[in-house]
Amino acid sequence: MFGDRIYEDKVKKIVEDIIRWKTIYGDDWKMTKKVILANYPKQLSEEELKKVMSFRYNGWGNFSERFLNGISGIDKETGEVFTIIEALWETNCNLMQLLSSKFTFKEEIERINAENRGEITNVTYDSVVKDLFVSPSVKRAIWQSIQIVEEIKQVMGHAPEKIFVEMARGEEEKKRTQSRKSKLLELYESCKGDTRDWCKEIEENDERSFNSMKLYLYYTQMGRCMYSGEPIDIEQLMAGNPKWDRDHIYPQSKVKDDSIDNLVLVNREYNAKKSDGLISDSVQRQQKDWWAMLLEKGFITKKKYDRLMRKDDFSPEELGGFISRQLVETRQSSKAVVELLKQLYASENTKIIPIKAGIVSDFRKNDLKMLKSRRINDYHHAKDAYLNIVAGDVYSTKFTLNPMQWVKDKQKSENERIYNISRVFDYDVYRNGVKIWEAPEYNGKKRNENDEKIGGTLEQIRKTMRRNDILYTEYSYCGKGQLFNETIEPKSKAAAIQLKKGLDTSKYGGYSSANTAYFAMIEFDGKKGERVRNIMEVPIYIANTLPHNPNAYLEYCKNVKGLKNVRILRECIKKNALIEVNGYPMRIRGATEVQLLMKNNVQMILNYSEEVIRKIEKYLDKNKNYNASEKFDRISLEETEGVYDGLTEKLINVYAQRPANQGKLLKEKRQVFLELILTERIKLINQIITMLRCDIETKADLTAIGGSKNAGNIAVNKNTIGKSKLVLINQSVTGLFENRIEL
Repeated sequence: MFGDRIYEDKVKKIVEDIIRWKTIYGDDWKMTKKVILANYPKQLSEEELKKVMSFRYNGWGNFSERFLNGISGIDKETGEVFTIIEALWETNCNLMQLLSSKFTFKEEIERINAENRGEITNVTYDSVVKDLFVSPSVKRAIWQSIQIVEEIKQVMGHAPEKIFVEMARGEEEKKRTQSRKSKLLELYESCKGDTRDWCKEIEENDERSFNSMKLYLYYTQMGRCMYSGEPIDIEQLMAGNPKWDRDHIYPQSKVKDDSIDNLVLVNREYNAKKSDGLISDSVQRQQKDWWAMLLEKGFITKKKYDRLMRKDDFSPEELGGFISRQLVETRQSSKAVVELLKQLYASENTKIIPIKAGIVSDFRKNDLKMLKSRRINDYHHAKDAYLNIVAGDVYSTKFTLNPMQWVKDKQKSENERIYNISRVFDYDVYRNGVKIWEAPEYNGKKRNENDEKIGGTLEQIRKTMRRNDILYTEYSYCGKGQLFNETIEPKSKAAAIQLKKGLDTSKYGGYSSANTAYFAMIEFDGKKGERVRNIMEVPIYIANTLPHNPNAYLEYCKNVKGLKNVRILRECIKKNALIEVNGYPMRIRGATEVQLLMKNNVQMILNYSEEVIRKIEKYLDKNKNYNASEKFDRISLEETEGVYDGLTEKLINVYAQRPANQGKLLKEKRQVFLELILTERIKLINQIITMLRCDIETKADLTAIGGSKNAGNIAVNKNTIGKSKLVLINQSVTGLFENRIEL
């Protein structure tokens, strides 16, 4: 694009900056263009700018040039010196191995980071977060997290010994975009010469049937055992005949991998012979040609084929790498947060330990046997944080944050199995001679009647997880940015706001409304001369002028709103501020001309229905195009009846003071609900839950039982608000401190 100019230092800098901005802002081309023009207003022609905006930088690398080619490391065994890029070319080691204790790269990187970090003595937004290369929303989340740590530090009197950082699931865990059924039909198009009509069989199955991993594996293996080649009786398989097992090619004791590439359907007899190792030579020789055919036709991937044909045992580096990938997040955005925390608390000797989300998920599901529902309330965030500390502490202590060295030490000292990644919590864990984890009270076979691990530290954790006395806070803020609603009303609209100062709205039209910065409590003369209290919005364009004109808001109330003798009782009530209205806590989220728009702030607790709600969530996530089925979705009519009654009871009692309460309607229309089919019941329950959540959406579509489409919407008349008992509650970021101000 730049031709020979690309070699000029000035142009090189422009190119590097553009690439950086394109990767930061992604598909937000408006923001990218704005930043480019702000920094290089005259350097790019219109044609060059068009070309730049057409570029897509998907899949860009995560490593800097300095990381790859500017850091020298030594192979401790041979004494050879490499850069990382040289070592990747000249050795057989991958990046994970290069960053292990075999080389000095990791120590050198930590030394450089320590030099660059320095110490931040004054923890402010500007000094800590402002210059981070992340989006504004991410900056806000990071700043909130730091404030929480700082407040905990204040309460404790010292910095935490450890901070565990949960890393979000990576790109590899994205949901599939193609249905399993359609994928199988595609594959079997190449098998039409077969005497068996595979496509007809698959077509006859409901789409949801293929949510069964057993059935999907059956068809990807053309109905045969992967290790013996013998035909599998599909009826026996789906009836739960124990003859057929799912097996992990790479044993789950060594690596947590439940992907299709690591799963096969086999005769239990062969699975037992394989035990905790790799597939035997005899099986490989017998099945090699068939596996190769499955690979050629696309039924299995190259990765799966290589795992089936693997002959070499796992090396200590590999075993250590398996553990590391359970513990360590490699994405730069996540690591940046960890590095920031290290910088902040370097002088406090606080250990910052990143933990992958998958560890907590597996621990919750496999060890605790406790489901999580995101729909009922927001407490799952706090409970996940607690489990991150519990599981993270066990993993980091168990593997000493250096898995490869841990594996090597185990190999030197023991002849038994080195480790079993799926049974980390089945054994006592000690740190400096102190037991930090007590194993469940069974020998690996004994379990209680619900197939749960029992006793030990697990019982204490279960008890804590059942608590719902959790502090809950939300971020309150002042609105910024766009001054007006983008809709321009026609000139006939007398109430429209001027497009520009001096332009008559009756001739030129105007904006329909001004965006709100925050709210104010004011008092003014009513129509009958009485004094009226009200909460009124303060537009952004007015708030921006207040530093230069302190009377700007009073003038706005008089000239725009037509109010007389206005007195400001409280200048600033932030958006999303917590306000008790006649004893019921709500958050103020917006306003119309005559109403204040509020949202609920009472978290719902439905322990007895949580399992059913979780199944409803699953159905709504996956099967929106299908009618609900007791068979596939495992939700019964009786269960939905119980949830409906529970929600009705909550509305009548716990939420009695909630504006626009729908408890009476639900009680009166119970019989109508019972006449609904399962799908309609599920959708209605979801609507009721939406209405009761502490979310911006406060209304529910209750037309299925004869209610309103916007039932429960918390829109309170401003005159009503003014006559109510109001208390503004200012909370600290943790909720440990608050003050209450009567308005």
